[in-house]
Amino acid sequence: MKMQNRKNDESELRIQSAWNRIAHGKVIMTADNKPVTVLFPGNWNFEEGPDFKNAKLLIDGKEIVGDVEVHQENSDWFAHGHHKDDKYRGVVLHVLSKKSAPVKDSTHIPPFPAVLIRPDTKSEFPLTEPEKFSNGTCVSFFSSATDTELHEVFIKAGVERFEEKSRNFLSEMIDSGSEQTCMRHLFEACGYKKNREAFMELHRRFSEYTGCDDNSDLAAILWGESGLLPDPSSSKLDGEMKKFVKKTWAAWWQTRMTSRENIRWVKSGVRPLNMPERRIAALTVLIDLFSMKPLKFLSDKAESGMKEKDFARYLTEDLKVSHRLWDSQITFSRKFSRPSSVIGRDRMNDMAANVLLPALHAYSTIRKEERLGSFVLRTWQLLPMPQMNRNVRTAYHRWFMPPDRFRRIICNTASFHGAMHLYNRHCKEFTGDCSSCRLGNLK
Repeated sequence: MKMQNRKNDESELRIQSAWNRIAHGKVIMTADNKPVTVLFPGNWNFEEGPDFKNAKLLIDGKEIVGDVEVHQENSDWFAHGHHKDDKYRGVVLHVLSKKSAPVKDSTHIPPFPAVLIRPDTKSEFPLTEPEKFSNGTCVSFFSSATDTELHEVFIKAGVERFEEKSRNFLSEMIDSGSEQTCMRHLFEACGYKKNREAFMELHRRFSEYTGCDDNSDLAAILWGESGLLPDPSSSKLDGEMKKFVKKTWAAWWQTRMTSRENIRWVKSGVRPLNMPERRIAALTVLIDLFSMKPLKFLSDKAESGMKEKDFARYLTEDLKVSHRLWDSQITFSRKFSRPSSVIGRDRMNDMAANVLLPALHAYSTIRKEERLGSFVLRTWQLLPMPQMNRNVRTAYHRWFMPPDRFRRIICNTASFHGAMHLYNRHCKEFTGDCSSCRLGNLK
């Protein structure tokens, strides 16, 4: 059975590889004899969900943007349970390698067209990184510029992105207040990908406790409103965790406002380091550090005589977000073999780049302190290279030849954000269709 599954996996991988290599502009006929023009086959997705994201197609003369799913035959859509999975709602095309037998019951036919292609029989698997991505037509433009010239282009694009973020923060601060806006975004950042909405809901509930100033009570409110606190008598808790849970419950019962439905947390597919319990613990540390006023705390620090490089180092290295108990925990009942800070250096760098510094820049505008604003922007430009993400990885494979050239060009936070800015404004905006993209037509 395992051998059969392995064969099926490799067969689908060969179909995916063939679709990934398909020529832009190629016309294929669907099973019901309608033409499909492939303007862009989509970005090969190596995470959960459809095999290709954000494809751009002309189906029977109508331009459609959506996802593409690859199978050997039509019935696999139902066999794999995709019809019940919300992640596959955006699928607009089924790519198959086998002609499907006629089906009488229409409920057993996927609700989008299918095309037939031949699998890739020449490639050897696993594919190398460059083989998973295709160059855009803009590769000739990027090849004509030096590393230094391109680095400067990306820095300028990054600054533009930073200033846009600052303006967005400013707009929210005018509506909701400076510190409240910054705290809301810190909560959202702690949610990362899968629990962003859950942490925003936690912030909405937490914000109702306006009269509470005691940091230990605020921590209890976070844990209580999260709905994650276990029964203190649970046999799964060790001695130290039982003490923590009992103490938190006692404080929570004295401060809680009302009983309400538990927040829905996502744990499936979440890395142990990013579990919601650890992120809540991280928020309690930040609340204790900032006393609910992160912008005042950071502006005082910035105006204390620090140089920009020292402030950048403080935000990414010296500002330790560690919890005596939770550094060792994954959940209330699961432990790490080796402790790890509830927010590590890379994640802190992301929070500084995306929340703390843009918010502080907007705060300087409200206070009409141009000197602070300039200091904050220069600090942001000194932040180190962040963790790689899918968009930037896709971008440098489309733009650079060889792709490893990116290491000399995209090497800090500012150039990294510049790459995201250009990718979003060009590749994403035109859904990978180089013929429509301004960047792709630059000479």
